[in-house]
Amino acid sequence: MVERDRGINSNIIIHYFKLRSKQLFRILKELGIIRSLFLSGLLFLAYTVGCISFYS
Repeated sequence: MVERDRGINSNIIIHYFKLRSKQLFRILKELGIIRSLFLSGLLFLAYTVGCISFYS
């Protein structure tokens, strides 16, 4: 019984993460290429500024 419950729990967790990844993909798709490129540019800029301030 315990093994069956663990199997059910892991299936629920896997299903939850599949739903979340689908939602994330849909949101990124709705944002569009331009916004995602803009956001990745901002992340890269923040990373480089952080590295420069860390090493100086």
